[in-house]
Amino acid sequence: MNVEDVLNHLSVRVQDRKVVLRRLNDLVKDGSNQLVIQRRSAKYTAIEYDPKLTKEDKVPFIIE
Repeated sequence: MNVEDVLNHLSVRVQDRKVVLRRLNDLVKDGSNQLVIQRRSAKYTAIEYDPKLTKEDKVPFIIE
């Protein structure tokens, strides 16, 4: 699947196709080692949705 396939999917709606296309191409070009979201997602999602932690308890993790 390429970037054009993603943008042409029936459920995809974008305001500025050129901007989205450029950003997606940049993500692909830069490679996965530049993308931090996936590596940290599991850790921070667990903290974010932990009902036992207060907002004050979560702040140090956010600052980290």
